[in-house]
Amino acid sequence: MSSPQSPLEQQVHSLKEENRALRDELARYHKRDELAGQGRAQVVRIGWRVLIPILDRQKVVRSFARLTNTLSGFSGPSSQWPEREDILKDARTFMEACVRYAVRRRLILVIFSLVAATIPAFQLMLFIQQNTFIEQQNEFFKIEVYDILARSMTETESNTREVSGALLANAKLEFVQGVVEEVFDPENASIVLRQEGVKQAERHFRDAGFRGSLIRAAARGVRQRGRRGMDKDELYAVARPMFSAVVGDAVVRMPQILRLGRQEHDEEEEGEADYYLYQMGYMLRIYARLSRAVDAEKQFFADVKPLLQELVRSRFTAQSRFASVYRAAMEEFLIDLALAPEFGAPPVNLDTSGKTPEQALRAGLDRLRAGVGKNALDWKQLAKQVEEK
Repeated sequence: MSSPQSPLEQQVHSLKEENRALRDELARYHKRDELAGQGRAQVVRIGWRVLIPILDRQKVVRSFARLTNTLSGFSGPSSQWPEREDILKDARTFMEACVRYAVRRRLILVIFSLVAATIPAFQLMLFIQQNTFIEQQNEFFKIEVYDILARSMTETESNTREVSGALLANAKLEFVQGVVEEVFDPENASIVLRQEGVKQAERHFRDAGFRGSLIRAAARGVRQRGRRGMDKDELYAVARPMFSAVVGDAVVRMPQILRLGRQEHDEEEEGEADYYLYQMGYMLRIYARLSRAVDAEKQFFADVKPLLQELVRSRFTAQSRFASVYRAAMEEFLIDLALAPEFGAPPVNLDTSGKTPEQALRAGLDRLRAGVGKNALDWKQLAKQVEEK
């Protein structure tokens, strides 16, 4: 029976076992490195076997020298002439070397051509990826710009909205068209036009204020492009959907704003309503000028007819706090309609027109009546709304 080991002997035994395990692991590492080195050497040998024969031209020279040396034996005595088999062998070796060299040269050219072709391919791929990345950046940038524009048009003071509207007027007209058509869409309007009340009145004034900025941006954008020489038919094709959407929204919004003016409100809120009403008049002037320039006044009168009918039916003039701004906007619209200036012309000047304001106003009403229809609405009531002081 073996005697129990002392703690020291047990520790020595465990150290020996640990050293043996470490030596085995070290041997495995050495063996793996050796195999990896052999693999690398094999790859290098294969590469040399492929590339060196491709680049080797010495075999052609050596085989040609051997053939020449063999043929030079014919310069000596006939007894020393080379054998037929030797000549054929050297000649075959030389021709094989020439053919192989030609094939290998073509192969190396193909390889280099493929390598050269991959470089533009990689560049094209990187270019496409870069363009995709830039497009994504542009999309994120547009989203950021839209967010800033939306905030500046809805959540800030009037001066900021004025600047934002001026910048929007110089944006692409198709972009402005999309914004205006979405904001003035009847489905969106039906969400906010509810029963009147203090909170709802504030909401109506705020909505009217930022819509006034959009109306001005759209009208000024159309006017500026007309002054820059844009084709009027193309301009009308983009502008009419915007202006029609604005007028369609105003059929309900303008009378409602004017009715809300029967009561006293916050000064800032009243300023929002005044701004909206005046910009509506400005937009109507631009719309009328553009329609007249492209011989489309019938469509213009058809668009404004429902608005005029609702304004006449509202009978707000005597009590509304916004009547003065409404009258000023309508007077400018009717005078502009009476004098019929060119689309890109500056604002009308009564001093050079030869007409008094009253004459121009009546002429504008007559022209509006002729376009909309004599029996379409109560023209006396409209004249009273516009002329009443």
